[in-house]
Amino acid sequence: MDLGELSGLLQPEQKIIVLYRAGGQWQTSANDTDWDFSSGTARLALIQEVDRRGQPVIIMDAHKDERFLNCAPAPFRSAICCPISSLGLLLVEDRANPRAFSFDQQHTWAARAQQLTESLKPEPEPRRDLTKPLALAGLTLCLVSVPFLFGGTPARPQPRPQIPVLSREQATAATVAESYLAGLRTGNLTGSYRLLSSDLQKRLSEPRYLRQTESWLAVNDRAWSLKYRQVKMLQAGPSKCLVQVVPIGQAAQKESWTWELLKEEEGWRLKTLPGGES
Repeated sequence: MDLGELSGLLQPEQKIIVLYRAGGQWQTSANDTDWDFSSGTARLALIQEVDRRGQPVIIMDAHKDERFLNCAPAPFRSAICCPISSLGLLLVEDRANPRAFSFDQQHTWAARAQQLTESLKPEPEPRRDLTKPLALAGLTLCLVSVPFLFGGTPARPQPRPQIPVLSREQATAATVAESYLAGLRTGNLTGSYRLLSSDLQKRLSEPRYLRQTESWLAVNDRAWSLKYRQVKMLQAGPSKCLVQVVPIGQAAQKESWTWELLKEEEGWRLKTLPGGES
């Protein structure tokens, strides 16, 4: 899959770019001036964090993210940035919508980024002149054969380094809640179901959850209001958290939802359904 094919997966308000190192500087795949990575920008802060950590990073709402408080206003609302092996970075932005990407999509884009590794590898060196004396070629062949004569084994190619991906176990309670909200917003209810607590999944099968949640979202314009909601932490603890999903903007008159999250072995999970039912 190349960059053109990845671009075809995006919504109209979403953009994608590849960054790679050349001459010690970051270079981009874009020919226009629509991408600003100058000092003091949110984009530069984001790619520097991903480059430093070597892990994908998801931005739920750049306008409220504390990492960008000292930056110029971000030209995007949501973003996912992933390493491409050790060669570059893949940046996907949504310039209109907060919480446009979910936690599951972060894993998906991280895998897609690795498919671009081959396209960023340096060009092979020019073919060398093979018109050398045959004696030199024979000597080289003998030297190469020495390990086999004495029972040695040829050197094995080094495995490609694995890029660590932030797992659900490492995600904070706020990130899991934001990801659950993003799943509801994008219709990824299967991904949202995976973020429910083990006890809730035992009591509620996935098909039943899908039917129940689809019916719940259809009432009182709840699905429409999802793009006008944000997660606020009410109570944070080592094993239990409460968050409130607050309506804002055009949906300010809608009801608020309170979600309870529990810390399980697999990470933070929701104990309550979208409307706050347990």
